[in-house]
Amino acid sequence: MKVRFSAVRVLAGAVVLAALVSACGGGPEPDPLASTKPTSPAPSATSGPAETPSPTATAAPTPTSRSTTPGRLTQTGGPVDDALEAEVTAFVTSFMSAYDKAAVTGEFDAVEKLIAPSCGGCKQNLMFLKDIYEGGGRIEGGAYTNPRFRVIGGSAKSVSVRVESTIAAYKVFKKSGTVAESEPAKADLSIFIVGRSASGSWQVTSWS
Repeated sequence: MKVRFSAVRVLAGAVVLAALVSACGGGPEPDPLASTKPTSPAPSATSGPAETPSPTATAAPTPTSRSTTPGRLTQTGGPVDDALEAEVTAFVTSFMSAYDKAAVTGEFDAVEKLIAPSCGGCKQNLMFLKDIYEGGGRIEGGAYTNPRFRVIGGSAKSVSVRVESTIAAYKVFKKSGTVAESEPAKADLSIFIVGRSASGSWQVTSWS
């Protein structure tokens, strides 16, 4: 289970959302060519039949540097082929399942094998869970549900994956059995970067 119980992630999400709304607000940009676009002169009453003006050519939309095909972005490396995308998606699915199991059992060996030593976010999230169990507490619920994966670029050795999901409702219990924290289901956005280990297996190298 990610360190998603604290208000820090909620506030961070609100800040990001506010920034996106601000960047996208303000209505459509005025057409800079509107004031300089020539207009066809009105036909003269004595000059004969009016000529039909030629249709104005519409400029082709400028392609963005972010996308190639739907669901694939290139801001992190380059496009990823279907086989690699399927392989990485399966790995991230396995990681999330292992993490969810660790969150409700307090057993971390399986999920730790899928994490690179360099993944600071992974270590932080696991430490949060370990603190609960080492203190005699436990967690109920909180699994990732309905994950939607989107590979956002990479290479054969390192791939970035965006995962939108819903965190199920959960409760954190103290050693005494009293509820220390209780939250309803909520939306979550995670960005994983996975890379090849020395043995060639995939590992999570970054989680945010």
